[in-house]
Amino acid sequence: MYKKVFSLLSLGLGVFVLMQVIMPLLAYQIWEMTDYQQNKALVSAYSKENNVLGISIKDVESDFPAFNSTLERQTGTAYSEFKISIPSIKLTDIKVAVDSNNFEQNLAHLPGSALPGEKGNVFITGHSSLGDQPSRYKW
Repeated sequence: MYKKVFSLLSLGLGVFVLMQVIMPLLAYQIWEMTDYQQNKALVSAYSKENNVLGISIKDVESDFPAFNSTLERQTGTAYSEFKISIPSIKLTDIKVAVDSNNFEQNLAHLPGSALPGEKGNVFITGHSSLGDQPSRYKW
């Protein structure tokens, strides 16, 4: 009696282990034959519908190419500059020029992006050497 039960349990365990190995392989083969399209392009070519509007890159021969934005604000701003402090990188009261593409002497707020306190994304850019060369910037 124990021999028969042991034999049936061993057979059941063997079939279970065999199915654990065979089923993923079988499922993959079925997926490959039905859904997988080998000649389908992984990346599509550039299309005019999906490009970024308003930002272009100029002066690519220099060491640090700059982003240029041609976007213009529909309503004027109450100020032409503001100051920002970032304690985590030890910067205090750094001047930010509003709607400017030039960040040679200070940080620049990209034209067309939201101002602090407005709804939307704020885009402020500047050189990474701001903390290392404070004499280069107008405070």
